[in-house]
Amino acid sequence: MMNHKIGLKADAVARVRLFPVGKGRGRPAIPPIRYKCVVFFDDQRDQGYDCALLLDERGFGLEPGGSSQEISIKFLNADLVQNWLRPGVRFALWEGHDIGEAEIISVEPGRNSATGKDTNTR
Repeated sequence: MMNHKIGLKADAVARVRLFPVGKGRGRPAIPPIRYKCVVFFDDQRDQGYDCALLLDERGFGLEPGGSSQEISIKFLNADLVQNWLRPGVRFALWEGHDIGEAEIISVEPGRNSATGKDTNTR
């Protein structure tokens, strides 16, 4: 049986950092996989959004308390986060508690940073 990886087109690239483990924050290292988690934009905790950190595309994971890394991100429903898909927007990574923080540094080609909508023609 062949193993086919389904390619995901990223919505954005963010600078991501995991918190050190302890005091109700952080998590163990994340290997180079498609890591799925909830994110909360800005300081609000009322509405979370599902995303996947495409660590498998870069071939490296994230270490708790380590330096920030530029990671491609795919949102489960990019239309719901379109107002936040622009450089400079910060968000928290959440897994029952805050495990890290990130800041969007670029919106991928084909995504309109003002609307978040796919601008590629088919």
